[in-house]
Amino acid sequence: MGFKLKKKNTDGSSNRSGGNALVAKLQSQTEQFSRVFGDSEKSKPLILGAAFCIVLAIFLLLYLFYSVPRNNEFTRSLGDLRLLSQTISRQATEATASGTPEAIKKLTESQKSFAENLETVKDIHASTDALREVDAQWKKVSENIDLIASQQKIINQLYDTNIAISESIPGIQAEYNLMVDQMARQNVPANQVVIAKNQVFIAERILRSIGSVLTGSDNSRESADDFSSDTETFASYLNAQLNGSADLGVERINDPEMRDSLTSIQSEYDAVLKSAAATVLKNSSQIVKVRQASSSIFEQSDA
Repeated sequence: MGFKLKKKNTDGSSNRSGGNALVAKLQSQTEQFSRVFGDSEKSKPLILGAAFCIVLAIFLLLYLFYSVPRNNEFTRSLGDLRLLSQTISRQATEATASGTPEAIKKLTESQKSFAENLETVKDIHASTDALREVDAQWKKVSENIDLIASQQKIINQLYDTNIAISESIPGIQAEYNLMVDQMARQNVPANQVVIAKNQVFIAERILRSIGSVLTGSDNSRESADDFSSDTETFASYLNAQLNGSADLGVERINDPEMRDSLTSIQSEYDAVLKSAAATVLKNSSQIVKVRQASSSIFEQSDA
């Protein structure tokens, strides 16, 4: 019969002894260091307090190294958001006025920059009602920017149309003013002279209407309708002066010089005003949406 000796569990005891040895060593070194300053019992609390302060200072330095750059980034992003808010409002107005690729590009670049800075603020700053409200407003503004950018071709076409009309209308008015003088000298009936004068006023209304459409006033749809109506009225009386119209009460003009003026006006109308009226009429709904988007961006930037 043999006996088996049980192996003693020395792992736990060795760990405890190792830990105790480390503590004892630290205490021994602390006591030795405290003797340098005299009474070890009085110096020991001061040394431990100093060690704690050093650890705390290191922790605070690490926290500052982490938090200061983030706070600086947060402050910089807030400043950029304020600046971009005003910039986007101005760029949206410019983009809807001209529709040039450069204007649209600047607007979309500001849109991207604003979104990036807003994400930075959201990552650093705790979510609040004010921040959520800003985020909701930005989503609406961003959607309006997307709408404006998608209609760039139409906006640019209207811009070119406005330039063409602005160059054409003064010439048409000058021709009619000369006709009015000639009609007065030739003792043409007064009602016919009034019709010729009225064409000058209609031409002026056409110019104002297209300007109102492009500047994005609150009554853009009405301005677009007025533009189409005025160009149609202008054409009707122009044709009546060339061919006569009992319904409109317009007599046919037979004077060769005045007919040359009317023919010149008709050519200008066909080349510019007629196509412009078709463009505005065809795209009136898109024009209104673009103007509403631009106005909304302006209002949100001031909010």
